[in-house]
Amino acid sequence: MFETLVKLGFNANWLLAAEGPMELGKGAAEVRELAAKYCTGNNVEVNVFALAGAGNPNELLDMEPVAVIVIPLDFYKPSIVPVLIRGRSMEETILDGAIVGVDREDKWIISGEIYAIWIPHEGAVVKRLYLDTEKIICKSDNPKFGDIIVPLGRIDEHFIQGRVKWVIQKY
Repeated sequence: MFETLVKLGFNANWLLAAEGPMELGKGAAEVRELAAKYCTGNNVEVNVFALAGAGNPNELLDMEPVAVIVIPLDFYKPSIVPVLIRGRSMEETILDGAIVGVDREDKWIISGEIYAIWIPHEGAVVKRLYLDTEKIICKSDNPKFGDIIVPLGRIDEHFIQGRVKWVIQKY
């Protein structure tokens, strides 16, 4: 896994873009062997996490991954967390069982875009957000699910977990 290679001391810039030194304290043969194991061509292996439950809003993901997938290198960014979607509220756009890439650095609301958000007593959910002068309207794409209205005064630093950048799913 890419994260594993970085934790082992490999230069992330070199692994992603061939910039800078190839190794940070590793032998070239060891770097090549591990890179061949975890990074194949233009793909990278990443952990997938389940959306957190109603507990701690500081963490979007569980401590243990629920799966490992291979994604195109263009989909990879250190701030993007792949998460498994459970539920039908965003169907037909995002199906139950899909994996979405949530960019934890992209928290600026753009009306109509999809974000992972933190709802008290429910936990992290994925919704389409619309910004109003006094509130944020959190919509499901599935019309069977109602809107969640959050007054701007009740928004804290944990509300926006990140913007959904990509979706991998079966149709």
